[in-house]
Amino acid sequence: MNTKNIVRESKTIMMVTLVIGIILFAAGAIFRLMDINIVPNKAITGLSFIPLTVAFTHYVKISRIKKSPQKMKSMIINESDERLVALKNEADANS
Repeated sequence: MNTKNIVRESKTIMMVTLVIGIILFAAGAIFRLMDINIVPNKAITGLSFIPLTVAFTHYVKISRIKKSPQKMKSMIINESDERLVALKNEADANS
C-alpha cells in the first residue's frame, strides 16, 4: 500500500481544481460587477462549483487517508490495482 503517491496525486489534483474553481468564480463575479455579458455570468459562476467540488472531495479523501490509512486500504487498492481498473474499463465498454 503506497499511500504517499496517492496522497501526492490527490494533493496535486486538489490544488489545480481549487485554483481553476477560484479563477472561474472570480471571473464570474468580476464580469457581473462590470456588466460584461460575453457569456452569461451565472453560467461562469455556476461552472466554478464543479472544480471546487472535485477539490473538496480530494480534500476529504486525503484527510481520511491521513486519519486512518488502514481503513482506506481497500479503496486505495481498488483505485490503484491495474487488474481491477482493467475489469472496470471492460465492464464500462460492454455497457
